[in-house]
Amino acid sequence: MSLKIGIGFSDGKDAYAVGVNACQDALRKVETDRPLFGLVFVASSYDHKKTIEGIQSVLKGVPLVGASSAGEIVHGSIVNKNSVIVVLLGGEDLFFATCSEELEESLSLETVGKKIGERLVREIGAKPDLSFMFTDVMSGVEQHKLVADVLESTGAPVFGGGSADGFDFKRTFQYFKDKVIFKSAVFASIKGDFKFGMGTGHGMLPVGMPRVVTKSEGVHVYNIDNKPAVSLYGEYFGYKDLQRFTTEPIGKLSLSYPLGYRWDIGDKNMIIRAPLFLKSNGSLVCTDNIPEGSDVQIMISDREEALRSVREATQKARIMLGEEEKPAIAIVISSAGRQYSYGSNLDDEVKEVEKGLGSRIPVVGFYSYGSICAPNKQGPESVFQDNSVSVCLLK
Repeated sequence: MSLKIGIGFSDGKDAYAVGVNACQDALRKVETDRPLFGLVFVASSYDHKKTIEGIQSVLKGVPLVGASSAGEIVHGSIVNKNSVIVVLLGGEDLFFATCSEELEESLSLETVGKKIGERLVREIGAKPDLSFMFTDVMSGVEQHKLVADVLESTGAPVFGGGSADGFDFKRTFQYFKDKVIFKSAVFASIKGDFKFGMGTGHGMLPVGMPRVVTKSEGVHVYNIDNKPAVSLYGEYFGYKDLQRFTTEPIGKLSLSYPLGYRWDIGDKNMIIRAPLFLKSNGSLVCTDNIPEGSDVQIMISDREEALRSVREATQKARIMLGEEEKPAIAIVISSAGRQYSYGSNLDDEVKEVEKGLGSRIPVVGFYSYGSICAPNKQGPESVFQDNSVSVCLLK
């Protein structure tokens, strides 16, 4: 295989120096003088512009894409906050393309997704084998539609996640080449002599009786059982005064207690959506859509269910890669709310990935606002989902 990978990590207070150090660390390990592009994950606490300037002072124009995070995963069994991770990918027989797109709620996603896919295919000169995507879930865009349209227009699986801002729910950032942007999605596609596999899971369980979404549009859920949507949380937590939800972003609550619905009444698995914002009329703004007429429930998880979903995601990735293959790297993108399932043992999730791989493989990634895992067109549960963990193996 021609794929060469270098993983760099750095932490500290100086945003520029941390970017420089992480990138130099990755360059020392990539074992090629032709890194094609970089994947970059940066703690939300840094001055993002200075960090990317530091990285690009070393890369000298090599394209990169990435996301701000709510926690970084690096070198297996270590979960860090306030750090920078750079993953450089290169090789002689690889071709790549990158692009970015500003996201607005009023956009025709089918048109945008098709345009993105055509741009990536045109830049590579053929259909890619795999695309990475990092997106702003606070943009008001139905993420599963965008992912599905990019997948369809490129013909290539899509893997990635929603950028995060450390549970503040104010502004997340995406990185594209030498720019720090927001309310955007960034993409990197690869074609060439390499192998990959991906899998996802969430481990969330429904509580209470199903309720009906009686009014929704796009990412907005207005009414559940003909009441303001937030009433469902008020009933579950015993709050008669729903103003209690306005004291801090409802996203902090919904990361532990998201909403779940079934795409089809016969589906076994629930699709997870996290409300991010509460409007004055009691409606909820979610990371993605919950269709009108859906049965919806509050979802919960615990450590054992969370770990079970990690095993499930890792096994799916191994099967897709080939169970006899030894990956060179495991990229893990885990929804930020899953941290609450592990308490003080945050590295349990990464350790579970390592166990599932059967040997010590470098594990890197970040905590996100939702993960993207679209190996093929199978419905929204395999495209974008909150409170989920997604694993991508590369060789």
